[in-house]
Amino acid sequence: LDVDWALRLTVTSAEAVKRRNKRAEEQLLDQVDQQAGTLAITGSGSDLAQVAESLAAYHASLNASDKEVEVQATVIYAVGGPTPEIVYNSSVLIDPAGELLGVYRKTHPFCSEAVSGGGWVTPGDTVTVCDTDLGRIGMIICFDGDYPELSRIQAVQGAEVICRPSALLRSADIWELTSRARAYDNHVYVIGANAIGADPAGVLYFGNSHIVTPVGHIVAKAATHEGWVSARLDPADALASLTPGSNIGQGFDHLRDRNLDLIRRHRAELEGPAETSFPHA
Repeated sequence: LDVDWALRLTVTSAEAVKRRNKRAEEQLLDQVDQQAGTLAITGSGSDLAQVAESLAAYHASLNASDKEVEVQATVIYAVGGPTPEIVYNSSVLIDPAGELLGVYRKTHPFCSEAVSGGGWVTPGDTVTVCDTDLGRIGMIICFDGDYPELSRIQAVQGAEVICRPSALLRSADIWELTSRARAYDNHVYVIGANAIGADPAGVLYFGNSHIVTPVGHIVAKAATHEGWVSARLDPADALASLTPGSNIGQGFDHLRDRNLDLIRRHRAELEGPAETSFPHA
């Protein structure tokens, strides 16, 4: 790749999370990929606060020689709040020098994950877009991808790539549909890394991590087992054609061409509560 550094999303298998939660003190050592220089952190249950504290401790412990090692940007689950009782489902972005560029707290926890639904996650309330040598990178997590507004805010703030670490279970179709829609809606690259393997309850994750272009085309796709995929993301080609491989140029811009008057006219409705009229749980 003709770039100074590569973006890498890492999601470890649920079995690995279960094993590592039994030895929280070794969490970070187990999660450091020595070849790629990638820091990946996961955790659940009683070890969440310890894992969150370990992230800060690890970053603070890096010395100058450590930071000279190329650290590919890693977006992965981390957790932590002002107290152990407050838990956020978060992702972090780390640059090649080992500097923490940004932290994003999941704003749309899944219904069974949210505190309001009996779960353990407190929703975040901010949007994170980071400047990097690669470009402006935004972050969403899993179920966040179902909500167009979040990715639209990031795109309006200048995000060129949106990273989506996930443990999505519903279906491979929904996983792909939502990533492609968010990429196409906003003319951004979406890089989604989805978990594989079985969780402690025996539920299987299907993987299918992918890289989607700003015209909604999947240019790289992983399988249901551990592995990685890569693609060259060239800004000059991002919107070069109307559809992949077409000789017709891209004439519209979903951001530029928004009907702002319509949005302003219906702002109160957009900001107000609503729910589907169809029966559901």
